[in-house]
Amino acid sequence: MVKYDKIKYSKGGVTMPVPAAVVVVGKAAGAAALTIVSTKVIPKVIDVLSDKVADDHELKRSWVKVPCVIGAKLDVAQKSIEAVGLKSVEVEVNPKISYRKAKADVVIRQSYKGDTKVDPTTTIKLHYISQTVIDESKQLFDEHEAIKNKHKEDRKDRVESIKRRSKETLKKLPLKKKGTKEE
Repeated sequence: MVKYDKIKYSKGGVTMPVPAAVVVVGKAAGAAALTIVSTKVIPKVIDVLSDKVADDHELKRSWVKVPCVIGAKLDVAQKSIEAVGLKSVEVEVNPKISYRKAKADVVIRQSYKGDTKVDPTTTIKLHYISQTVIDESKQLFDEHEAIKNKHKEDRKDRVESIKRRSKETLKKLPLKKKGTKEE
């Protein structure tokens, strides 16, 4: 028969029966899973875990909100990030056809959403479009359009070829003309 002791958890003052022989405290307490085999150890473990949770809460109180800098010029975005005590790093995006009409040096994505709280040592990645990326994106678009136009011309040529061959084939067939009787 398993003997149960009552352990009072600090969160919400909930009292929950727990087997005296084995207690498992998991991620919810902010610590790695522990297995406790002695009822004498349980109060000490609870104290340690309570201290860990309190330290985590204290640490999170010092976290800062990430400003939303999407759409801002890169230099302005960096200053906004630094103003709240965070570091930033520039990440140039790869060319895409959709970037051909973009403005140069504008942030299009950031590694943490605006208003997200992060540790003050966090580095925010600022993804931006450079003029080089815009130029390469325009080139991609031009190449894509050239290929599209080539395919369009090829289809047109194939249709014309089919029309021409059909007419030639029809001329070779012995067809009766309208209004004539067959004998």
